[in-house]
Amino acid sequence: KHHTQNSTGAVAERHARVLLAKDAQELEHAYDDWARNYDDDLIAISGGGENASALAACRVLVEHIDVKKADITMLDFGCGTGPAAVFLHDSGMNTHKQLDGCDLSAGMLDQAAKQKLYRNLIKADFTTSNCTANSYDVIHASAVFAPAQAPPSTFLEFWTLLRPSGYAVFTIRCEYYDSEEGASHRCMLETMILERRFELVAKTKRDYLPNDGVMAYVFVLRKKE
Repeated sequence: KHHTQNSTGAVAERHARVLLAKDAQELEHAYDDWARNYDDDLIAISGGGENASALAACRVLVEHIDVKKADITMLDFGCGTGPAAVFLHDSGMNTHKQLDGCDLSAGMLDQAAKQKLYRNLIKADFTTSNCTANSYDVIHASAVFAPAQAPPSTFLEFWTLLRPSGYAVFTIRCEYYDSEEGASHRCMLETMILERRFELVAKTKRDYLPNDGVMAYVFVLRKKE
C-alpha cells in the first residue's frame, strides 16, 4: 500500500496499483483494470454516499464559473468514468455541446462513454491532451495530481489549452502538495504564478478521501491575458 492509505482489502489493493505505478504504461493498465470497480471503490473510500474526490473540484468550479452559459467550452482532464460530467449536467451545463473529456485509460473512457454526456472523448496521456491550443474556457481536473499520476508539466498543458482569461480548476492532495514528494508540482505551479502565466484566484481545502483521512486543495487559476 501507499503510505497515505488507511483502507484495506481489494479496494485498497486496486487503489495502491495506481499510486505505486512506475511509469505511464503501468498506470494505464492499472486504471484499465480498475475501471469497472472505480466508482464503487471511490465511494467506499469516501465513506459512502458519493465520490468526494471526483466532486471536490466540481463543487468549487460552479462557485466561480457560470456553467449554464452557452458559450463556455470545457475539458474534463483525466475524466475517468465521467462523474464530473454528471455533476455539471445536473448543474445546468449543456455537456453534450460544451464538454470534452480525456483520459489515458481506454477502460475508463469506455465507462465514461456510457454516461452519454460528453461532446468528445479523447484518449491521451497526462503530458499531452491531443487537443487544440487555446481551445477551452475551462479545464477541470480531479484526482490527477497525486503520487505517480500527472507530472508537473501538465500545468503547462493546461496553460497551452486555455484561452486567455480561461480557468483551470483542479485538486491536489494536501499531504502530497506540502511534502517533499510533491515538491516538483508545487515548484512548477508556484513558478507559473510568479511568471504571471496564471493568476491564483482561490485555493481551498476540501474532503477528498475521508476514509483514508486524505484532504485536497482545490486550486482555481486564471490564465493571464
